[in-house]
Amino acid sequence: MRAKHLILLSVIGIALGVAPAAKAAPSSVTDAALSPAQQREAKAIGGQVNCLCGCLTTVNRCPHLHCSMKAQEKSFIAADIKAGKPPRTVIQDLVLHYGVKILPAPPPRGFNLTAWMLPGFGLIVGLVVAVDLARRWRRHPAATDGTNPVPLDPKILAAIEEERKSVE
Repeated sequence: MRAKHLILLSVIGIALGVAPAAKAAPSSVTDAALSPAQQREAKAIGGQVNCLCGCLTTVNRCPHLHCSMKAQEKSFIAADIKAGKPPRTVIQDLVLHYGVKILPAPPPRGFNLTAWMLPGFGLIVGLVVAVDLARRWRRHPAATDGTNPVPLDPKILAAIEEERKSVE
C-alpha cells in the first residue's frame, strides 16, 4: 500500500515539476534571438503599447509573472524587429493585429478626436462661466453701506418710534 502512495506522489511531483516548465517554454522568436540594439528597440516599443491581459499597464510593466498576453505581444514585437521593420511599422502592425485598444491613448482622428477635444472644450466653457459669474457678482454688491434700498412705510416707522419711546 505504501509503495502505491509513493508512486502516486512521485507521479504528481513530476507532473507539477514539468507543468511550470511547459508554460514557460520559449516562443519562436525571443529576446535572446535579438541583438542588443534590437532588444533596446523591442523594450522601447513594449513601453509604448498596452498589455491586453487587463492589468492596465504597458507590456514592459505588466505585473503578472506568467502573462500569456505579455509573452504573445513581446513575441510579436520581437518577430517584427527581427524582420527588420522600423518601430513605427511594428506599432502599426500591433494595432492591425490587436486593434486600437493596444495604444495607451486613442489616435486623434475620427470619433476618437472627441476624447482629445472635450477636456479643452470643458476648460474653456468653465472659464467663461466663472468670468461671467464674477462680473455679475461685481455689478450687484451687497448693501453694506448702511442705506436701505427698500423705503419703509411711514406708519411702521411711527409705530417703531412710539414703542422705542415707551420703553425708555
